[in-house]
Amino acid sequence: MQLAITDLVAMRNGRLFHVRRSDVAPELVDLPDLLILDPAGNRAVLAELKSQRRSITAGQAAVLALAAQCQTFHSFTVRPEPRDETETSYDAFLAWMGEAA
Repeated sequence: MQLAITDLVAMRNGRLFHVRRSDVAPELVDLPDLLILDPAGNRAVLAELKSQRRSITAGQAAVLALAAQCQTFHSFTVRPEPRDETETSYDAFLAWMGEAA
């Protein structure tokens, strides 16, 4: 399953990141298996891969439900003081995060 997805993402010039060991990084325990960045499709995707027998965890289900409510994807490089116009200051980022949608 994952190999076919990896090949497809590469063919579309995207990137795929696989969370393998949440036991090593416990803060990732509820993050679904795959983060896919697909600029050709204008999308970022979280996907949890499961065999027929295994169940999704409550934490994974909650993260996927939160992601499903998001309509847009934003990316930032945050520094205390931006080096150029592609970066955002820490203060500006906090202000942006606090804005109502």
